[in-house]
Amino acid sequence: MLDRFWVPVGKGVKTQEEVDALALYQFDDEQGEEDLLTLDEKIGKLPGLSGIELMSKALYVARERRRQNPEWAWRLIDNEEWAVAPPKKSPIGELTTRRTHVEAELSVLEGT
Repeated sequence: MLDRFWVPVGKGVKTQEEVDALALYQFDDEQGEEDLLTLDEKIGKLPGLSGIELMSKALYVARERRRQNPEWAWRLIDNEEWAVAPPKKSPIGELTTRRTHVEAELSVLEGT
């Protein structure tokens, strides 16, 4: 039942593209996906929730929308101060595997 009614935080208040932009910005790399799968695994240990994939499903659906439209979500990320400004203590990419817009676009085009 939870898999029918659960939605990512912000859905219903924000547009689908804004919700997807946040998911892609935070989790669209190897580490982010791994973190979501770990969360799904932990949620799945609760009674009656075995095999549930709430978190990863939201990312995969956002990726599919971006695959159909490579500008999906990135047009928002590229113009949002929270997404554009580099972290104060570490350069983007140095401590994470976060991809730039161009790298993500190439990944979509190459199918990886």
